[in-house]
Amino acid sequence: MRYGTLARTLAGALLCAVAHTAAAAYPERPIRLVMPVAPSGALDATIRLLENSLRKTLGQPVIVDYKPGAAGMITAQAVQNAPADGYTIGLLISSMVPTPLIQKTSRIDLIKDLAPVCRVAIGPMVIFTRPDPELRTLDGLLAAARKHPDRLTYASNGIGSQGHLLTERLAQQAGVKFTHVPYKTNAQSLSALLAGDIHFTFTSFSEPAIQAVAAGKLHAIAVSTKDPSPALPGVPPVASLIPGFDLPVWYGIVAPRETPPAIVSRLSDAFRTALSDPEIGRRYLAYGYVPAHVGPAELGVVMGEEMSIWEPMIKAGGFSAE
Repeated sequence: MRYGTLARTLAGALLCAVAHTAAAAYPERPIRLVMPVAPSGALDATIRLLENSLRKTLGQPVIVDYKPGAAGMITAQAVQNAPADGYTIGLLISSMVPTPLIQKTSRIDLIKDLAPVCRVAIGPMVIFTRPDPELRTLDGLLAAARKHPDRLTYASNGIGSQGHLLTERLAQQAGVKFTHVPYKTNAQSLSALLAGDIHFTFTSFSEPAIQAVAAGKLHAIAVSTKDPSPALPGVPPVASLIPGFDLPVWYGIVAPRETPPAIVSRLSDAFRTALSDPEIGRRYLAYGYVPAHVGPAELGVVMGEEMSIWEPMIKAGGFSAE
């Protein structure tokens, strides 16, 4: 019995030593970054701005592998099923956190099945309204909703999308009711707003929407971050009327669940170094983002806090994308 125990102890020690050696040598080949979006667009552009710094810090290139679809779950499952050796990581967007609750056939729990590495950046979701006089401010929008329950319509890019959930959260906390009109894409939602088919949309920062505001075709009346966004100076946060409302759009890096902590830390440090460049911060603003690195533990807390907000709302509302 003693020999069996000794053998198991030695085997465990050997495995730990091998894992430590592998982590110390990491990375020895290119790292694959799975992306839940198609090439081009703000997320792709901001990640690519980090490529040179990441290569310099890690000594290996980070190769982007695009796997869009299923609201990010194709990417999440690709990371979940990859070896936990640090050579496959994925981009996680805040909108993906509640998705498994919406997609009833989803077989992944992002909090339990993935290892958080770091948050990269945050940005505002923005309430854009058509240019009606009563909808020029958030106060006016909410007053109109109280005066005419269910009359005000809003667009999103689908049931369970971030715009849908944020607007329902706003309605819940403000004690008002809106009527949801789902579209397939943010571009379709914006087109409907510009055509006057709906009253407002709570959506991500985008150049077409900002141009429409500059042309007087839309109003930008509030942002979802707790503080005003440097990307939209002069636009107040929802929190100015509803204290505690703080639901930015963010994205970060995740890895397979059993990835060694030393490798997770190495990756997080590399992203922190890349994001510390002031020029990166300046260029991120053009896409509506600001660098906002936090490490693995902090990102895990953010994910858990957001899930605690969305899970009861999704269950109570019966939201389903099936």
